[in-house]
Amino acid sequence: MQRPPRRYWRALTGEVWRLVGVTAAVLTAIVAFSAGVRPLAEGRLEPADALRFMGLALIPMLQFTAPFAAGFAATLSHHRLVSENEDLALEAAGVPRRTILAPAALTGLAMALIVAALAHLAIPHVLRSMQALVTRDAARVLIGAVERGEAAHFGGFAIHADRAIRGEPDRARGITDRLFLFGVVAYEETPDGEIRAEVAAERAEVLLTSERRPGEERPATVVRMLLRGAVGRRQGEALGEVGSVTIGPWVVPDAFEDSPRLHTFGELRELARRPQMHPAVDVRRRALARALALREVADRVVAGIESEGRAVFGDGRGGRLTVWAGGAEARDGAIELTPGPGGISLERAGADATETLTARAGRITPDAGDPAEGVRATLELIGVQRPGGAPPSQRVEIPGLTLADDPLPGLMSRSTGALIERARERLARDPDDAALEAALADLQWRVRRLHREILGNDQQRWALAAACVFIALLSAAVALRRRQGGALQVYLWSFFPALAAVVTISGGENAVPDNPAVGLAVLWGGVATLAGLSLIEARRLSGPMIP
Repeated sequence: MQRPPRRYWRALTGEVWRLVGVTAAVLTAIVAFSAGVRPLAEGRLEPADALRFMGLALIPMLQFTAPFAAGFAATLSHHRLVSENEDLALEAAGVPRRTILAPAALTGLAMALIVAALAHLAIPHVLRSMQALVTRDAARVLIGAVERGEAAHFGGFAIHADRAIRGEPDRARGITDRLFLFGVVAYEETPDGEIRAEVAAERAEVLLTSERRPGEERPATVVRMLLRGAVGRRQGEALGEVGSVTIGPWVVPDAFEDSPRLHTFGELRELARRPQMHPAVDVRRRALARALALREVADRVVAGIESEGRAVFGDGRGGRLTVWAGGAEARDGAIELTPGPGGISLERAGADATETLTARAGRITPDAGDPAEGVRATLELIGVQRPGGAPPSQRVEIPGLTLADDPLPGLMSRSTGALIERARERLARDPDDAALEAALADLQWRVRRLHREILGNDQQRWALAAACVFIALLSAAVALRRRQGGALQVYLWSFFPALAAVVTISGGENAVPDNPAVGLAVLWGGVATLAGLSLIEARRLSGPMIP
């Protein structure tokens, strides 16, 4: 039995890895430089940060350049082997030509393991650092836009300025950064592109603060702009002086949570288990929690009036407000009060005195706009009679009413799955609630899309790793069969299939959220083609050489 050529394998493997290192370093440096040029040109990075950005980009770019580096190294090493007739010498010694492919296959497998480990463990952390360099400094974004003569966009406003100067932060007031703008014009656009409002001022002060929003674990950058001596107008109005005006606040989004590709393997599994960690899901989860809270509040108010003839609220100032009515019905987001024999009665007991009113009609409108405040209700009374001969009022509105047992905090703390189950139970009792059904459908759609995004990104990482094996094997087999021609000419026979595979992997990942079956077929189709070509070329090695 012929002994395997271990010594030759070791020599060939060393040559392949030397070429892999050189090729990967050159390709990755070029791609990382290209990635850092755009944010530097747009003013989002300063030169020092641009160098750091490019240095960080070396690691994530490696997952795209590694397959090509493995293929190029396999081509050069095996092309040298055939150009010096070493393969013929090995064959004369009884070594099958397919056996020569072992170093290339093992190199591709090692590269696959490295790429998979980087993609699942290291690259997400590096991408976060890169994203932080570009997005953390909203002041730099604004200054860069001013210096380029472009508009900076925040919260639907476009801001132009002639000049920008960076001031000193005021940590005592929580101001992390400060800018002074001169010759300022700001306008608000509608979704259709029309100007809703515009304002101009000689000078403006932009304040950036780091604030933790209700229910959020991480602080966000908040931008406010104070214009002094401003003139402005709204759509359809004449230009006029507005004096000092504050525009904002605008929350600068934190891009870390937005994409599954910025999560490690373990974090992706946790994100799939707790989808509310994703901002797009959490926004819809909160919307569904508010919708459920409004309906539960309406149920409690209606049940209290139907059973006891009254509903009790807090007035937001430590007092108590009691409403007596003959009946109540929840309709179109409000609670319509039915007068009793004496109409609708209201008793407001405060710290100083007690006030009693009587009305002929009334409505309670709950609202859950701010989760930090809970559900607030507005009581509207029509045809109000006051005691003591006071003149009647056609309409009285009492806002800011609270409930003793507010359901909103408890609902906000529930997981996405628990809220979905709660909404389904509610819809089973009231299937005609179109608004709640729409909120539930919107949340379920976004959760499904998130799971598909996670699937697509996870499969993309494995596919890029698998491509390394087959590209290296295909390149080596092609180089062994095609004896004539330059190394670059021979490399093209494996380069274009490798390029097509990388393109289909990226395209398939983007298609998975919309159509998982088609996306996964495209994503793995290029890898399967590479695998088929490499196996065909390896089998052909027993046939004649191609001159």
